[in-house]
Order: sequence, then C-alpha cells, then structure tokens
Amino acid sequence: MDQRTPHALTRDWSFEPKATDEQKDGIDVMGFVASLWRRKAIVLAVAALLFVLGLIYTFQLTPRYEAMATMRVGGPTSNVVDIEAVLQGPGQGQGFVETEVGVIYSRDLIGRVVDKLNLLDDPDFNPTLLPPKEPSAWRFINPLYYLGLVWELAFPPSTTVGEGMTEEEKRARLRSNAVDQIIGMMKVSQQGFSSIIQIRVESPKPATSARLANAIADQYLVSQFEAKFNAAERASAWLNERLGSLRTEVEAAERALEGYRAKSGLMSSGNETSLLSQQASEVNAQMIMAKTDAATAQARLSRMEQMYKTGGLEAVAKILDSEAIARLRAQESDLARQAADLSQEFGERHPKMVSLRAQVADTREQIKAEVDKIMANLRNDAAVAQTRYSTLAGSLQSLQSQAGDNSSEAAQLRMLEREAEAKRALFDTFLKRFQETSASEDLQQADADIISRAEVPRIASFPPTQQYLLIFALLSLGGGVGAALFVDRILDRGFRRMDQLEQATGLHALSSIPMVKDGDLIKTVLDKPNSSFAEALRNLHTGIKLSSVDEDPKIILMVSAVPGEGKTAVSTSLAAMLAKSGHRVLLVDTDLRRGRSHERLGLLPEPGLVTLLLEHRAISEIAQRHEASGLDVIVGGGAVRSPQDLLGSKSMREFLEHASTLYDYVIVDTPPSSIVSEARLLAAAGDRVVMITHWNRTPRSMVTAAVRQLTEAGAHFAGAVLSQVGERGALIYGYDSYSPYYGKYGEYYQD
Repeated sequence: MDQRTPHALTRDWSFEPKATDEQKDGIDVMGFVASLWRRKAIVLAVAALLFVLGLIYTFQLTPRYEAMATMRVGGPTSNVVDIEAVLQGPGQGQGFVETEVGVIYSRDLIGRVVDKLNLLDDPDFNPTLLPPKEPSAWRFINPLYYLGLVWELAFPPSTTVGEGMTEEEKRARLRSNAVDQIIGMMKVSQQGFSSIIQIRVESPKPATSARLANAIADQYLVSQFEAKFNAAERASAWLNERLGSLRTEVEAAERALEGYRAKSGLMSSGNETSLLSQQASEVNAQMIMAKTDAATAQARLSRMEQMYKTGGLEAVAKILDSEAIARLRAQESDLARQAADLSQEFGERHPKMVSLRAQVADTREQIKAEVDKIMANLRNDAAVAQTRYSTLAGSLQSLQSQAGDNSSEAAQLRMLEREAEAKRALFDTFLKRFQETSASEDLQQADADIISRAEVPRIASFPPTQQYLLIFALLSLGGGVGAALFVDRILDRGFRRMDQLEQATGLHALSSIPMVKDGDLIKTVLDKPNSSFAEALRNLHTGIKLSSVDEDPKIILMVSAVPGEGKTAVSTSLAAMLAKSGHRVLLVDTDLRRGRSHERLGLLPEPGLVTLLLEHRAISEIAQRHEASGLDVIVGGGAVRSPQDLLGSKSMREFLEHASTLYDYVIVDTPPSSIVSEARLLAAAGDRVVMITHWNRTPRSMVTAAVRQLTEAGAHFAGAVLSQVGERGALIYGYDSYSPYYGKYGEYYQD
C-alpha cells in the first residue's frame, strides 16, 4: 500500500491546478465577486433599507442656517504714564488673536448678548415659554432619540429649571442655559494668520443667526471700549491719588526753600553763584557797556569839534544824521537854485532877489543853530556816559567784596532749589498725564472694527443633503456587502466551490457531481452515457486512477462525514458505469445499519455481507448480478449486534483482498465516518479513499474533522467529490473554471 499523505499524493499529479495570484496573496477577487453576486438580493435589500433609513434621518433633521460676521482686531494697553499708549493698541500677533477668540467665547460676553437681545423672552432660548406639544411618531425610527434617552439616563441634566428655586435663581439658570446654547451654536476662528476673526452662528432660523452674529460682534466692540474706559478711569484714580501726595511734597520743599532764603538773605543761587555774585556779574557787564558807551560818545564829540574847526558849519552839517538839518539844507539848496534862475532875468537889486538872499541867510542861521544844539547834546552824552561808568565801577568793587562772605549759604540754597525743582517737575508731569487721561475717557475707541456684518442666510448650511446622501449611499452599499459576506462566509458554512474543498481538506477535488432531478441515476448512467452526470463520474474514475502512479487502485472506499451526502448514489452509479464499460466490478455495501444499495439497484436485501463473513461463504454464492450493467453486488444482508467488530475482523480484510484478485474494482460503500466508527476501521483496507461531500450543505468543520480522523486511521485519499451540485447554483458560485458542465462549454455535453 502507498503510505504517502494526501498532500504528497496530490503533488504527484501532473495536472495539479496552480493557484492564482489572488489565491497566493490571500485575496480571492473572483470568489469575492461571486459571493456578492449570489447574495445580490441581500446586498440590494440591506442597501435599500439602510439608504431609506438614511433618507428618513436626513429629511427629519432640522435645517440650520449659518451667518458670519467678520472683524479686524487689535490689542489694548494700560500704560497710564503715556497717553498714546492708553489710546493705542500694541502690535498684533498670533497669540493675541487667539486670545481675542477666547474673549469672544467668554461667558461674560455671551451673557451680554443674551441681555442685549432679551433672549430670555424668546421661546427658542427659554424652553419654559414653549407650549407643550405632542411627540412625533418619527422619533421612534430616529436612532438619535434612543441615544438621547440612554445619555439622559447615564448623565442626568444638571441645567434644568425645577421647583424650589427663587425667581432670581430660575432666571440665572435660564440665562446660563441660553449662554451655553449660544456657545454651542457659534464658531469663532482666525482667518489664516491674519488679524481677522470670523464669527459664525448656526441656528434653525436665518434671522436669528444673523442677529446673534452681529450682536456678538457689537458686544465685543462694547467690551473693548469698556475695557479701555475702565483702564483710563483706573489710571485717573491712581494719578489723582499720587498727585495728592506729590502736591504735599512740593509744598513742603518750597516752604523749606523760602525759609532758608529768608534766613540767609539770598534770593537765588543760580548754578554756582550767590545773589551777590550774580549782581556783581550784572554790574560788571553794565560797567563794560557803560565804558564802551562813554568812549564812543567822547570819540564822536572829538570828531565833530575837529571837523567844525577845520571845515566849518558846512562840513559838520553834512555828516550829522538829523532830519531837521537835512530839511534845512534842502531848503537852502532850493532857494539858491531860485536865486540863480532869477539872476538872469532880474538884477541883483530886484526885490525878489533881495528877498531870496534874505531867506538863504535865515536858513543858514537855522542850520547853525541846529548844529550847535547837536554839539551841545554830544557834550552832555559824553559827560553822562563817563559819570555812569564811574558809578558802576564803584558798585562792582563793593559787590565783589561782599560775594566771598556768602558761599556756604549759596551751596545750601542750591541744594534746596534743586530738590524743590525736581519735585515740582515730577508733580507737573503727573498733573499733565492726569489731565490727558481724564480727557481720554471721552475719546476711547475699541481696538477692533467690523469689516462686514452678517447677512440673513438664504440657504441652509445643515444638513448637507447631497453629502449625506452620498455618504449614506456608500454606507448602505457597504452594509449590504457586509451583510452578504456575513451570510455567505459565516452563516453559510458548506463547500460551494472545489477550490474551497481543496484548501479546507488538503485533498484534490476529483469531480463535481451534478444533481439529477426526477430521474433514476442508474438509468441515466446506462442510457445517457454522454450526459453531464456520466461525464462527472468518468472524471471521478480518472482522478482515482491518477492518484496512484504505480498501479491502478482496486479497492476504493467511498466515505462521507454525515448521512445524506450522496455517497451511495455515487458508489452505485460509478460501479454501474464501470461495469457497463466492460470492467469486472464488485460493489460492497458495508452499511449494516441503513444500507440502501439494494433498493437503488433493485436487488434482494439478503443474503449479503453479514452472511458471507459469518458463514464463510464464497463470493459467488452471495454476490447478486445487476443485469442491466453486469455489476456484481454484495448487499449488507441485515443488522448485527456489533457491526464494527464484524467489519474490523480478519475475515473482512481477507474478503477484500480475495475480491481484489477476482475483480478489476472493488467499490466499498461505507457508513458515515463522523456518526459511526466502521469507516475508520475499513480506512486502511482500501487502496484509495474518496470523500463525498454534499454541495453547499455539509459543515466544513465536520468534513475536515472526518478527513483528519480517517487519515489518522491509515486512509490513503485519492481526493474529494462535491455531490448533488445544482446547475443554477454552480453557475452562481463560479464553477465555470472547474466544471465544464455548467459553464459556457456546457453545450458540448449532450444528454
């Protein structure tokens, strides 16, 4: 006997099918598609159901409308010593804008919006104002309804307005709930890395969305204004308090300065001199100027006198800067011109000539008198300048003698002056800032402005119907595919394809036997040798022969895991076909409990195998001939107390060995291996064992367990067979590549 394992046997076959790339990688694409196709009703039904539920869910959602207001923000400061810093904001940065976003989200600001818009009088924000309404029946198909119930049971709401609260507490609770509701409706974000903030509000009412977005922006500006106003007010209060203490300090410093001045007799110390030194300096300066003036006056007087002596009146009159002399000289020149003109017409003694000469003489006398007057004034000026110089020189000498006596008092006075001046300057600075800050309280501006106000939206922003429908379509299709795969791969545990049988059992798939409806299998084999059923049996015979390269197997055991697999039908049909083909074939029915081979072949139930083994009868005495095919059959022959003892006996083994010498093939129909133990006892006696499995029915675990048990019992498997395969099911489950009876080549085989 060949002791090779089932896997070793299949590897010896020259026509062993090679696994596809998908099978090598663990992905059977064609099997996946075939599974979906045969479960397409489940796919469509589940997908349609889920999509309808998605439609119901989408269209029962309350539409929401989003409005957006856009703002540009800056940053406030509170440097109370610099009015420009109080009125202006600092540079903007990423951190500042994010901070302002948090400010807009603050409950204080949203509370202002609630109060400004009187939202507690709006039923949308105050549920106590809503009239009671009957619950909708649609809620029972809304999964969110059940999730809400579970959530309320797990986390009871703590924001309900109940009995036992005062009116003030109820209003505060309602206001807090409204603030929470608005915060849940709004979304504040920075536009890129800019200083622009977008305020979005989404609510079931378009007008409410726009009103809330604009109100939030307005209240943010108001809060900025109030923040700057409060900063200026606090600065004014601090400066006012500081000014009080500074005023007291300035007054004390000035009293100390005045007291020391009175005590020392010094009025001012200047920078480094006392009052006397300052006076001396001033007198010295005046003395220098007086000396210069005296020298100038004396020099001018000396020049005039010298010119008067040498040049006479005419020379002096020309250089004196006097309007009177200039006018008299002009008058003299005019009279002289008239006299020259008349001298040609009249004589020297003409009265007009005499009058003109008199006028010229009088004019010259006036000029002389004016010159004498000016000369006298020059003499007086020179004398006065000299006298002033002498007086100042004496005063300077007296002051210089007194200045040295007051140096220590001047130093102390300078110190007091500097202290008083510093405190006065500090007081003046704070007073100026106080006045500016007080004035700025009326000039405050928010460090933000609204770029665009929110408009009433016309199109709902939620739900996004098209996106939801697309998502639900994909999810529904995925759910349908998942349901189909679950049914096909989990609930449907039978073998549907020959490659599944090979992969699960490790046996080669010898053939797939089609189901013959409303017909006698033996008659089909004998009368329709070209039918798909007969061809499947021939494939089975070929597979059995090729399973042993060295010699043709003679003893062939037909086994199954459970009853009803079609094992007896395959055994009797294969035996009849081989006998009809001219082979000497003996069919042995070893199912001593429920053997049915005699019924299929129309033979007597006794005598049979029991009689042969117990009475040691000859095969020729017990075997019955099936006349239509020429098949010899040994039926079970009745029940015995211990079938396993009889079938596991030495007589049984000797019988099979002897039969193999008389016949070309001995086909043994065994009981189900997972139900009784007889098949395992006979496993080692067969040259080859064929596992018969009902298509799409027998659990895979039972088949693999039966193969494992029989292998352990010494069975030499030729392979496995799928029996009772339906034509429509075979096409749906992808048999085109395994069996030509159901695919596009099926017409080649004619009944």
